[in-house]
Amino acid sequence: MIRLKNVAMWLLLPLLTSCAGELHRQDLQNRLAGMPPDAQLDLLAQQSAEYPDDLEIRSWYMSLRRRMSVEYLQRATVAYRAGDPAQALAWARRAQAAAPGDDQPRELIEWIDRQAAIDGALQYAESIRLDQPQAALAIATDTLAKQPENARAARLRDDLLTPKAADLAPRLNKDMDQPITVQFRDQPLISIFELMSNITGLNFSFDHDVQSGAPTTIYASNTPVKQVLTMVLQANQLSSKVVGDNALLIYPKRPDKETEYRDLVVRTFYLTNSSAAQVLGVLKQMVKTRDAVLDERTNAIIMRDAPETLKVAERIIRALDVTPAEVVIDAQILEVSSSDLLHLGIQYPDSIVFGLQSGTAADQTTLPQNTVTLQQLHNLNSSDVLVRIGPVGIDFLQTQGKTRTLANPSIRVRNREKAKVLIGDRLPVVTTTLSSNFSSESVNYQDVGLSLEVAPVIVNSDEVQVKLHMEVSNVTDTITTSTGLVAYQIGTRTADTVMSVRNNETQMLAGLLQRNERAAASGLPGISRLPLLDRIFGDRTDDAHATELVLLLTPRIVRSQAVPAGNVVQFDSGTESRITTERDVVGGNPSARMAPLPAPAPVPAPAPQISPPPAPPQPPAPPQPVGALPPPLPRLSPVAAPDTPPRTQP
Repeated sequence: MIRLKNVAMWLLLPLLTSCAGELHRQDLQNRLAGMPPDAQLDLLAQQSAEYPDDLEIRSWYMSLRRRMSVEYLQRATVAYRAGDPAQALAWARRAQAAAPGDDQPRELIEWIDRQAAIDGALQYAESIRLDQPQAALAIATDTLAKQPENARAARLRDDLLTPKAADLAPRLNKDMDQPITVQFRDQPLISIFELMSNITGLNFSFDHDVQSGAPTTIYASNTPVKQVLTMVLQANQLSSKVVGDNALLIYPKRPDKETEYRDLVVRTFYLTNSSAAQVLGVLKQMVKTRDAVLDERTNAIIMRDAPETLKVAERIIRALDVTPAEVVIDAQILEVSSSDLLHLGIQYPDSIVFGLQSGTAADQTTLPQNTVTLQQLHNLNSSDVLVRIGPVGIDFLQTQGKTRTLANPSIRVRNREKAKVLIGDRLPVVTTTLSSNFSSESVNYQDVGLSLEVAPVIVNSDEVQVKLHMEVSNVTDTITTSTGLVAYQIGTRTADTVMSVRNNETQMLAGLLQRNERAAASGLPGISRLPLLDRIFGDRTDDAHATELVLLLTPRIVRSQAVPAGNVVQFDSGTESRITTERDVVGGNPSARMAPLPAPAPVPAPAPQISPPPAPPQPPAPPQPVGALPPPLPRLSPVAAPDTPPRTQP
């Protein structure tokens, strides 16, 4: 007997162990439900070490590690693309801590370190491109040898190797900033040019239409040569052209002479963010360009004009072709439908019909139904009477239902653009066309479901105006025509609004409630209308349907509007008759020319090799609980550089 008890205990031991393990896992799930992801990971690591044979707990632990690693890698990618490499590095290290054996976080950390050094070197090269172009070119070439796909280094190299439009014309090698003092009163024009030639060594040649003996008055004390020459030319309606390293041609400022002497340059502007057709319209209004062609295939503008005009056009294009702002619209659409049907009472018959059996006449013929002779009527008894009573029933039925439909679309859209999301079906609608000889059918499709259209407008860095159109439709009935065609009756609810929402602020659009109530009653006349007796002496049906629609909208500005530099937004553009970015009209002198635009963010001149940035002082905020994590991302290639804003190539 004792042996049988021992055998029974050994047989029941696995069952008891299994039950205990199930209870432990259930308790562990309840504990994990209210914890943040980091605490969940620590608890599962502890439980996995404490119960190494529990494969289910170990599976939870490994799955959570992978999901957190993917989430952290995604956040690292977003942070790097937003221009925060330190935050990206912190997220990548957290991903490595969550999954120590995974190669992807390690590769991303190494790539961020390498890219930080490369970005620092390129930033340094952009800061010295004006003073040390050869050193900047060497840095760009070395970067392209390491990363051939680096677009920033390629643009810098091309910019350094491509001659500017202003460099295509001859330049003066004389110092035009040399101060001189001149005092002339009603002296011939040729005398002033002769004096400047003796002082500076410049050679002047004159068009045959220049009045060299025109009296000129000028008083200038300790004034640069270029300013003196500019004043003389403007006072006498003259222009100049550099024809050599120390020679200037002087000619009258007339349209025919400008056409004869002014050099024209062809330049192609490649636009990235703006429409070339719209920008071309602005250029034609602002700079009155002579020749401009639009290439829609490459979204480029080809211009042929004077170098000074091309400079103004370049500034305008830089001001217009900026990276537009972008907004992510997080929408949550909740539709709740409820129904309540109560059918309770006694169904009494609608009618009671009496009838007579068929009788027989004196000649033994059969009489019609409900027809008897007087003698038969006199001898009528209960067996001759027929009674027909309607059905009687008892109803006690209650039906309740609730339907919840949730859609959570997330849309990324450019500023002032429109985005549309349709979640539903497309119903076929058949249309028949009849004519005298034949008939034809065509199929059109009707969208049914949830349709959401948003058009955001970023007012400033913290406020978004959203133009919203929402439509919810469903098929309420199906109608079949006499010809066999099927038509649909569609119920629709539409909401149109324009609202101002702060960045990351959630707005709720509610109140789209539709309620249908129907009540039907039948029963004995009079008594069925009495309270408390209507269910006994009658039958009553109460049917209620309610549908409510709620929209939660949260705009998130993921890219602010790029603002050009101050020297691009506002600059000198010459006079009404002459478009130029220079204050003087002397061409070809480097000191008189506008220097190219500086690098966007100059830094001190350290060595080109920059060490990786240190880790951020504070770790990033923990993510949301793992239950709300998005699906895994595709593997990030360590050599795929994040998006960088394109630049116009000269």
